[in-house]
Amino acid sequence: MPGIRVKYPTGSEWTYSLDLENWQSSPVFTETETGVAFVVGTVYTVYCRNVVQEIDAVAAIEFGAGDNDDTLHAVAQRGGPGRKGWTDVLVQLMGGLMLDKIPLTTENYPVLVLGPDKRVYRREGAVPDPDPDPDPVSLLVFGNHYVDIDQALSGDGGGTSPVSLLVFGNHYVDTTVYVDLPTDPDPDPDPEPTGPPVLGGTHSGSLDAGDCYSVRGWCARRSNLNEIQGVDIYLGPNRQTKVATVTCSLPRPDVATALGQTGGFNTYGWEYAVPAQYRTGVVLAWHAYVAGTALELTFSPRTTNACLADGPQPISQFRTAPTSPQSVVEGGSAQLLFQQKYNDDQWRDYSGDSTSEYYGSPPSLSSTITTGGLVEVPDNTIEQNIAFTVKTVFPGGYVLQTNLTALNNVDNTPPVVATAIPDWLVTQAGVQSRPLPATTFSDPGDTLTLTSARIINATTTEPFPTGLLFDPTWPGIHAITADFPNGSYPIRVWASDSVGQAVAADFLLTVNRQAVPNPDPEPVNKILAVDHFWSGDNPPQFSEVNRFWVQTRLSNGVEYAFEWPAQQTYIGAVAAMPKTVFASMSATSNDPGGYGYTGAFAGVIHTATVYLRATDKPNDVLVINVNNGAAAIARTTVYTAP
Repeated sequence: MPGIRVKYPTGSEWTYSLDLENWQSSPVFTETETGVAFVVGTVYTVYCRNVVQEIDAVAAIEFGAGDNDDTLHAVAQRGGPGRKGWTDVLVQLMGGLMLDKIPLTTENYPVLVLGPDKRVYRREGAVPDPDPDPDPVSLLVFGNHYVDIDQALSGDGGGTSPVSLLVFGNHYVDTTVYVDLPTDPDPDPDPEPTGPPVLGGTHSGSLDAGDCYSVRGWCARRSNLNEIQGVDIYLGPNRQTKVATVTCSLPRPDVATALGQTGGFNTYGWEYAVPAQYRTGVVLAWHAYVAGTALELTFSPRTTNACLADGPQPISQFRTAPTSPQSVVEGGSAQLLFQQKYNDDQWRDYSGDSTSEYYGSPPSLSSTITTGGLVEVPDNTIEQNIAFTVKTVFPGGYVLQTNLTALNNVDNTPPVVATAIPDWLVTQAGVQSRPLPATTFSDPGDTLTLTSARIINATTTEPFPTGLLFDPTWPGIHAITADFPNGSYPIRVWASDSVGQAVAADFLLTVNRQAVPNPDPEPVNKILAVDHFWSGDNPPQFSEVNRFWVQTRLSNGVEYAFEWPAQQTYIGAVAAMPKTVFASMSATSNDPGGYGYTGAFAGVIHTATVYLRATDKPNDVLVINVNNGAAAIARTTVYTAP
């Protein structure tokens, strides 16, 4: 289930909230504070509070993006489409540190505290502010290096002043925090920014994120920032398997800025969509290298959580299948059948590992059961019907109990016909089916098997003719195909119990369906409609033109001759759909509605007559007259068949 999980900080002293009003002890959120699902691309704020130490931590996370584990020495994580599952939040603020004890006053100011784990937390403390209108100190961070702020943020105490923090990336921009500025002057008040690290002296690049659905990052050649690079993607330890080479084809303006690119080129980003074949429930280790080299990108490798396969996934819940035997006759055996539940709330047949054994007393001392659930009761070992239970243990420890009955041969009565099968009359067209009444046969405590055949006479049957079908799954279903012929068909159905005792029931199938006329008979060769367009005497973009579209219904091999300007002056043909070839046009595709575009003739022709004749009826000519004015005429239907 997708959600947001706080990876750090965690522990019994911490509580968590999305709105500072509703707090919970679990670091996992499966929905928003209003009870709705998280939306991919939306930024949510997560609040963490240590109720014992009175420490707060806060961070923002874009749902669906990469893990928020950015620090001052890391290039900002970039999210991407297609990410599923948990969005992890490593709660951490970026900025200066308050290393000394915080004096208490009546005024509240947010301050940053360095915890024992060397991480930074925000604390709502009461501190004096001797400088209510301080001059801000700007900290500028490029890529994954510290700006030289060590001297500026260490010292012997001082007032609390706001510090503006600007980080190139897409996570933290112009964030104001409060730090304990020293009284000593900063020896380097204007430090020089440092760009991303250089790989092997030639390239810079980063594997920003790698999960079960996407691997992404950026790469650039330092000697030519306008050159598109490639990245080799490997899976497994020690560059075990090369799976792809991708081209840096995505814009990354943040990288361009960090690299000092002064031109407009910013195509440094790359992304690899992970094929479903790699999602098999195992952890994936992604490596990224500059294409064709052994230069591994910064932050490579990235290791995923276990990547579950696509589609419905099984859960650890099992049941005895509805088709599993409910009894076993002495001298025989019964194979138990099981089903497993999936996360789409559907049950599917299970054929995996399991271990079955008798739970309590077996039917007889000589009865056996295999680990796979095959129950056997030897002949002459029970004197009467006995109920017993089988316990089955599945992987993960799920335990299932199945109740069965061992039937004594002497006490095993044959099945009986409890309800007659009514005759079946079919008059409707198409495929038809009918289940047998579930009450047709009765044999309490035993399992019945159904078969069916066509009756020839009182003692003889034969298999069903083509088009008559029977599904023996209880209670049994007969069906006929759409082309099954009319007639009368006597049908017999047998029900056999676990020791072969059988009983039969008969019914009559009568098929009497009216022939359905062909809804689309062979076409009559004809012109259905003609549309005409005239562009006018003085069109702004092309010459004056008459244009015609013709809709036909034609048999194979039949076409219409298109004649103009005089009768029997052949200039093209209207062929059967789907394509019309016309002499004055190379070839034209179909028009919506089944029209073929037949062509055009240019010139200021205010009165035009065209002639259409079918090759199978050359003496029948359709004459189309059009009269054009000086102005353009929109496409108009000039003929419709009666």
